[in-house]
Amino acid sequence: MPDDVTATAVANGVARRSESAALVAADDSGRLVRWRELAQGSWFSTNVSADKLIAFDRAKEVLDTRRIPPTHGDGPEPDAPADEPMPQVDWWPRRTAFEDLWQHGRRFLYGAVNAGGLGAAGFGPFCLVSNPEAPTPDALAVFPADSAQRYTNLDAVVDRERAKAEATAWADRADLAVTQLGQVALSVEEQDWPDRLCGAERYLEVVRAGRFLSETVAEVRVTTGYLWTLAELRLRHVAGEPLDDLERNQAAAYDVLGRWRRTDGVTVVTVG
Repeated sequence: MPDDVTATAVANGVARRSESAALVAADDSGRLVRWRELAQGSWFSTNVSADKLIAFDRAKEVLDTRRIPPTHGDGPEPDAPADEPMPQVDWWPRRTAFEDLWQHGRRFLYGAVNAGGLGAAGFGPFCLVSNPEAPTPDALAVFPADSAQRYTNLDAVVDRERAKAEATAWADRADLAVTQLGQVALSVEEQDWPDRLCGAERYLEVVRAGRFLSETVAEVRVTTGYLWTLAELRLRHVAGEPLDDLERNQAAAYDVLGRWRRTDGVTVVTVG
């Protein structure tokens, strides 16, 4: 019987807060207090590629993977990052094994705890930032790292007890940041903290299920250079120049950003 991930996470709250408080109290520098404050003000972010951004715009909703329409050979191909460590299909059994632990698991949208920056950019150049509690989700929890890697082995056997023990409530995400990444915070400059809380190689994973309208996205973050590339491709498209599938996706994604900004009040933020 699948467990309720939200209830499981809330039940772990006392232990999570106690462990965090002990670490903060033992830190005479006061840095962990500031680290916790940074994490407490964090948002949910999910990184996507251009084709997914277009799919969200058409659906008027940020979709989980299973509800994103598949691309076809004669249509636009997804612009997945070239340095993705393994094809998605190789991770699918492991991801499904984790999801099947939980109610609504196969509807999970995956993201990260984000206190600034481009998020887990390896998953896509568009970083969508929002409050995961609005509207009220069907499921919401935070885990110390990528759940498929952390809780399943190569044979897709899942460590149920470890996953249940480490599930953390959204309200306790700052305490998880202290227990899991506090030593990192103590070893780097404070100006680098946002990237150490959520970066390409390390992040606190958030799982969420439930309706998530695109109009509830607060920000879309992209690099300055990438936004200029999108704008140039849009101009080339308008001029009738031939574009390949990826370039057409990127030109269309530029239109999506403009539409979201005008109609939904989404802020487009350039980074770097």
